[in-house]
Amino acid sequence: MRDEKMTARKIDPKALNKLLDESAEVLIKFNLDANYEASSTGNDMRDFVREAIKHYKLTRANDLGQLVKFRAAFEKLIAKKYGVKFTNLPYEDIQAKYISSGVPQKTQVKSGFLDLLIGELNTTFIKL
Repeated sequence: MRDEKMTARKIDPKALNKLLDESAEVLIKFNLDANYEASSTGNDMRDFVREAIKHYKLTRANDLGQLVKFRAAFEKLIAKKYGVKFTNLPYEDIQAKYISSGVPQKTQVKSGFLDLLIGELNTTFIKL
């Protein structure tokens, strides 16, 4: 087992929003039909997420909980601004809801990026 100390750190919401904004802009630039779903970017979104995890040294233990809280706030904002009704049930078709509610492309991509970031951290195995 590795002898590492896990130190809690606080993710700056403004910095996270900047990461989401910049990532969405680049993804849309190279994938004109990009949307919430990672497959809409030819898996570029997955590559961006993995690079962000490495670059910012994000971990499940230190960062996942904060990202989930940020996601809840982001979802609440989308619901309020665009009238999207989230059920948070498995296999909810979020992309269809975004389209029917007129959620802008950049917001869709940011949402997908954040969900994929959470998913990647949640399924990352801890190396012993």
